[in-house]
Amino acid sequence: MPHVVAGRRVFMSIQSVLPRAVRWVALLIAGSVLPCAAMADDGASGGEPSDLAPVALACDGMTDPVGIDSAPTHLSWKLVGDGRDLRQTAWEILVASSTEALARGEGDRWRSGRVEGDDQFNVPYGGRALKSAERVFWKVRVWDAHGHASGWSAPASWTMGLLTPADWTARWIALPESLNYVRSKLGYHSQETKNQAETKWIQIDLGAEVPVAAVRLHALRHTVPERIGFPDRFKVEVSDEPSFREPAVLADYTAGDYPNPWATLVEIPGRRSSGRYVRLTATKLNLRDGVAFLALSQVEVISHGKNVAVRKPVTASDSWERDSWSAGSVVDGLGVPESNPLANRTVLLRRDFTVKPGLKRALLFSCGLGQSDVWVNGKRPDASLLTPGWTNTARTCLYDSRDVTAQLSPGANALAFCLAGGMYNVQEGRYVKFVTPFRPLIALAQLRLEYADGSVELVKTDDSWRAAPGPATFANMYGGEDYDARAEPLGWRRAGFSEKTWAKAAVVDGPGGILRGASHSSPAFVAHETLKPVSSKTIRSGVSVYDLGQNASIMLRLRVRGVAGSRVKVIPAELTREDGTVDRSSCSHGDVEASWNYTLTGAPGGESWEPDFFYHGSRYLQVELTSPSGRLPTVEAIEGVVVHSDSPAVGEFACSNELFNRIRLLVRWAQRSNLAHVLTDCPHRERLGWLEQYHLNGPSLRYEFDLGRLYAKTFQDMDDSQLANGLVPSIAPEYIAFPGDFRDSPEWGSAIVLAAWQQYVWTGDDSVLRRHFPAMEKYVAYLGSRAQEDIVSYGLGDWYDVGPGRPGYAQLTPIPLTATAIYFECNRTLSQIAERIGRTDDARRYAAASERIKAAFNRRFFNNAVGSYATGSQTALAMPLALDLVAPDFRKNVVTQLVREVEARDHAITAGDVGYRYLLRALAEAGRSDVIVAMTNQSDKPGYGYQLAHGCTSLTEAWNADPRSSQNHFMLGQIMEWFYHDLAGLAPDPAQPGFKRIVFHPQPVDGVEWARASHETPRGRASVSWRRDAKRFVLRAEVPANATGEVWIPTSVPQLVEESGEPAVNRPGLRLLRVQEGYAVFAVGSGQYDFAAPR
Repeated sequence: MPHVVAGRRVFMSIQSVLPRAVRWVALLIAGSVLPCAAMADDGASGGEPSDLAPVALACDGMTDPVGIDSAPTHLSWKLVGDGRDLRQTAWEILVASSTEALARGEGDRWRSGRVEGDDQFNVPYGGRALKSAERVFWKVRVWDAHGHASGWSAPASWTMGLLTPADWTARWIALPESLNYVRSKLGYHSQETKNQAETKWIQIDLGAEVPVAAVRLHALRHTVPERIGFPDRFKVEVSDEPSFREPAVLADYTAGDYPNPWATLVEIPGRRSSGRYVRLTATKLNLRDGVAFLALSQVEVISHGKNVAVRKPVTASDSWERDSWSAGSVVDGLGVPESNPLANRTVLLRRDFTVKPGLKRALLFSCGLGQSDVWVNGKRPDASLLTPGWTNTARTCLYDSRDVTAQLSPGANALAFCLAGGMYNVQEGRYVKFVTPFRPLIALAQLRLEYADGSVELVKTDDSWRAAPGPATFANMYGGEDYDARAEPLGWRRAGFSEKTWAKAAVVDGPGGILRGASHSSPAFVAHETLKPVSSKTIRSGVSVYDLGQNASIMLRLRVRGVAGSRVKVIPAELTREDGTVDRSSCSHGDVEASWNYTLTGAPGGESWEPDFFYHGSRYLQVELTSPSGRLPTVEAIEGVVVHSDSPAVGEFACSNELFNRIRLLVRWAQRSNLAHVLTDCPHRERLGWLEQYHLNGPSLRYEFDLGRLYAKTFQDMDDSQLANGLVPSIAPEYIAFPGDFRDSPEWGSAIVLAAWQQYVWTGDDSVLRRHFPAMEKYVAYLGSRAQEDIVSYGLGDWYDVGPGRPGYAQLTPIPLTATAIYFECNRTLSQIAERIGRTDDARRYAAASERIKAAFNRRFFNNAVGSYATGSQTALAMPLALDLVAPDFRKNVVTQLVREVEARDHAITAGDVGYRYLLRALAEAGRSDVIVAMTNQSDKPGYGYQLAHGCTSLTEAWNADPRSSQNHFMLGQIMEWFYHDLAGLAPDPAQPGFKRIVFHPQPVDGVEWARASHETPRGRASVSWRRDAKRFVLRAEVPANATGEVWIPTSVPQLVEESGEPAVNRPGLRLLRVQEGYAVFAVGSGQYDFAAPR
């Protein structure tokens, strides 16, 4: 649907949320509300006001949010003020039912009183239980180390969502026609056997002899593991009589396995045959988990261009006629492409309603599945796209909450929705990564109208609404979006529209998931900036290719002029061929099309279009113009609108090595492009939440973006996806059940433990640990059930390492080594988690298990004679070092072996997706960042510089930028962590999480003369910059208020270190902690510090 984009904000350049100049403004704001403080002082000490000021108040990580549904709700604030060693020693929160009560100092919902402590985020609300849709206002003040109180903060608010199922009186509704295409069964399933060689067959009686042009076998693609039951060996025959005494053999794959093990559709030519009966005979069944059977979703028999098998009699060797299975359903005709005209079509829903005079507030709660756009009186209430967030809707349905008071007026009003499939309903018809059952698009909405007289009215979805197919005739998360502007019902989003041709909405059941609001949702998916073409090339008449200059996740913006019925097709891609046309091989399997298509109305002044439901990672746009009149339309403007999660940018890094700066941008573009409602692997071909990247890339991502809310949402995805046996599948939400190791690899599922611990370290919020601890325990127990003598021997291993073959499964490192190392890390981390949440017995149990696994690991993989592990690959040596699996006596030798391995390859990278982060950590922690520089500061071998030298603008899936792999993939982007953590030297201290203590530990290396980094921590801005010349090393560190720092200066003589021009050992507020590994280590409080030391 076309829409206005004026409300979309431009992506801001990376900067501090609260630069120094703003801090004085914050202090003035705090001072302006001091009369409120006086009213509610309750005997607080008078005198000089504190230098601290609370700012940036947040509720569940959001500013003035609507739809809060956490229990308890968590409140946070930052502190600003000039000076050093600014510490909060106490706080007080007032929560009131109105701004007036808050201004009077009346905490009629909660008055905490003075609470001793330095807590400033994740403070649980402790007041009266709040009701659904209730809005409250709050403010906070703090006391500093001198006992002085700050002024009260500027007020903030939050609004509750709908907290119980009983609060939802709306009903799910759908387009009635769409219900006709729902399949009640999955297809045919034979009886199970343990004998893979047992013959099974299924036969269709066409009723009469017909010429057979083709037989199509459709494998199962959803609900159960993809392709389950599809035979390894089979034959297809046609016969005039049911005994098949003299059949015509159309295909015979009984001598060897069918050559394409990934095929989901097998089309067999009819070979000019004819017959009444068609039979598939399986002579070798597909075996999974010791069980074999024959299963198919659908069988088509094509004759004269039609499927003549629909609803014809089916017989079989045997059949399951229960649950989701029936032999007859294999010919119901519904499980094939093009059988359903609504498969990929959008749906419009609307209703007029009346608003009485005296409206005080209007709140809209809604969930439109798969994705929805909403309009109130023809206008969008916000800039969010692709809402709600992606989930397993059988477990969790996220709803959006909006205050729409300003969009309403007394009298007639209208509420309208447009629905598209999203990840909820993915159907074939162009490129798709997976297929779901056909699910009618549905919506649930409840508009709460509150009036000044205290009355409340609800406008809610029910059968009083009207529904119609939408003008977006094709909207598919993977395949594209087609919009026929001629079919747009004029005025349908506004009051007074004639609905006489629209159907009465059907009331239906929902998908079953718990409705969850803003506290459980991912940040909005929004537009950030616009990419204009840097060049274009005409391929032939009507076909041009535009280069946007940057590979990014984009939506289209098009301005075009032409006659009615003319069409503009736009094909996105990351690469081009030699002839200049786009090459989609990196974006889809087999160069299958995905595209935007716009059909013109012929408006004399031209027309504009921006799609609503399809985005794609791309740099190049191939535009193909057609017209029924022969007069081709004219493209007046075409742009790519960069879209991704509204997760704030919080990091900045730069150094004297320009290649490193370019590498950072290369990685960062890939990171940005894959911030959706999950962390996608790529923004085109798969868009799936592969879990290994959540922990392996966790720090690299978090340095650049505030991902606290996005991660918190995705931990629920992992929990929702967990199987009864404890397995956390490798993707979450698990939209497709991949077979074998692709579904179950320890390095992937372990994210539920390892990434959760990272969340705590980076945010200081342990609620994720508490909420998901049962799921973590189940997963670790599952790994234990797969282990033999504490060795886990399955999985993908060091995925995409650089070996002799094409990247994929680990080639250089034994799979049991990486799997067992991760098993150890999970147990050790779970011990830390248990300790944190007060489960000391569990902590001891997991600590003991980790020690037992460590011993088994070394028995299995350590070669004492040579001081090496397993194959001696980069990953095989780095993982034991980084995870502290190496015995102290052998550590130095293993580091030496690792350095030799890297140097022997002329500093070429061989570690893959799993091993590369551990390689960086092992080298940096051993003080060998010089080796990392040598690996990174080159362009002639596969790696970051190599990709840049070959024209890449975002990080690619493979080290060598293989064009068959994704060109926008952040999984190998762990170098970002080294840039910030080691080269610049800025890191959270796990012992004091949430950046309560910040470690400034730079590793100056040859080839880099200066570096700087900053990060907007939960407490405020932390930064470090250092520079060195032939004589001196200088470092500036900035610590936010209510935090401390540990500053490492590269010298073994602390007496030679200066701070602000004076000996550091004598400076007040500084404390020499120790001399360690060639560094003098100082403790500092908040503030800015300038250190210098001779080289």
